[in-house]
Amino acid sequence: MVANLPNHGKFHWPFLCCKHTRINDQFNFFYGPEFQGFYNYEKADEITSYNVIQSTKTTTYGIGLGFILGFSYSITSNVSLSAEIVPNFTYLKSKNDDITVNSYNFELSNQQAGITISYKF
Repeated sequence: MVANLPNHGKFHWPFLCCKHTRINDQFNFFYGPEFQGFYNYEKADEITSYNVIQSTKTTTYGIGLGFILGFSYSITSNVSLSAEIVPNFTYLKSKNDDITVNSYNFELSNQQAGITISYKF
């Protein structure tokens, strides 16, 4: 019998500064950098068939820089619809008991895309 019992914590904290450019009364274009920080800790205890617990601890941290590109459309004076993408470049370092992995990533995918409907009170 093998059981995997994970314990983990994860943080991703973006900091962004956007500039807005008005196209007309209803459309706005916004863009700007997004500075990113990452931290992830995971501990997995595996119980083997001999009832021996093997623990693996992995820590991952890194930094990144993204660039926000988006549009917003004012449906009414209180309701707006916006869409954005955030292509980004990240550096990550992962460490477990025996191995250290350094990675550089460039991401341009729909995972970083967002669609928002907002209401102004």
